[in-house]
Amino acid sequence: MLGIKKYILSILGNQKEKLQMLSWIKSGQLQEQQEIGKRLAKDTSEVLKPI
Repeated sequence: MLGIKKYILSILGNQKEKLQMLSWIKSGQLQEQQEIGKRLAKDTSEVLKPI
């Protein structure tokens, strides 16, 4: 049961990150993909794979 909960929370977290990235891009706050990684404190390749 704990594994399912962790999986669901990871999916929700990914969705929140995607929405945040889209918000930044649409508002013009981001100009380069490296900025996304910096803002989310993740490697850029890790962040952009699911898009």
